[in-house]
Amino acid sequence: MATAAPPAVAISDVRTSLGPILIASVLAWVLWGMLTMQVIRYYLSYKRDHTFVKWIVGIVWFLDLSHAIILFRGIYQCLVNDFGQVVSLDRARVMGEMPPRMLVTIIVQGFCFWRIWKLYRSYIPIVLYVVTSLLQIIFTIIYLMGSFGAVPAARRLFFLNLSGFGYLAAVLVADVTMAGMLTTLLYKQHQETPYQKTSEMLRRLFYFSINTGTWTAVFAVAAIILSKHPLGTYYWAIFDLGVCGIYSNTLLVNLNGRDYVVGEQAVALSFYKSTGDSSRTARGSGSRGHRRSGSAAVEDVSVFEAAKRSQISDV
Repeated sequence: MATAAPPAVAISDVRTSLGPILIASVLAWVLWGMLTMQVIRYYLSYKRDHTFVKWIVGIVWFLDLSHAIILFRGIYQCLVNDFGQVVSLDRARVMGEMPPRMLVTIIVQGFCFWRIWKLYRSYIPIVLYVVTSLLQIIFTIIYLMGSFGAVPAARRLFFLNLSGFGYLAAVLVADVTMAGMLTTLLYKQHQETPYQKTSEMLRRLFYFSINTGTWTAVFAVAAIILSKHPLGTYYWAIFDLGVCGIYSNTLLVNLNGRDYVVGEQAVALSFYKSTGDSSRTARGSGSRGHRRSGSAAVEDVSVFEAAKRSQISDV
């Protein structure tokens, strides 16, 4: 006698919820792999860079790895450990991936705003960076509090929406501002310079400055739009959770792109300003070293002073 088949267990459709988060996790690992290759190239090619810059690169690499691991752990727990449990759908968003992502964003933006300050010599970029960074930290804390139930349930959705949109808005303002200021300055210098080699260098820097904040700003805009339409989906997570690797790779692209910009084999990044005879001595010894063994040239502090290729690492 045939036995009756057991009743089918209803499983939630997670294609529009956990699906985008899974895509974001895959994207995070792909970008981390690209970042690792860039980090290896950086440490092999720019051994004369300042120790502080090398530490920044190492910290960003570690934070990006932490972000990818935490995000994967969250989505794995939802899809495998808690398979079929609707209650677990929101947990991947708060498994701790947001703090390392926020730190990477602040570090990379700080590096870019430092370059802007070196060129503008104005404290406006510094003030803007401090304000947007504080807002990112505050909104991150509020979002985590709302996600973990540290606020009343009746106001939880309000806190999540406020902090989520506030964080993305702060990131967007910082990215658009730093890309716009770099692009404007380089375009003016490109228009004013009478030298062909300098003009070519500025043209290449112009492309780098556009890419510095454009891609991250596009990700922020896409996350904002997709969070409102279509409603009830998590498509925004692809751009929101996946932007960490974009920031990390942007930093390394700028650092590794210095030799391309100036047409040299490698250009070292120095935080110390050389003036007078010591500056000329440093450039002279760098030239002799280049003729002897092709060693890297040491940069000056300003991109548009004395040597036409100075301060490439600060732009």
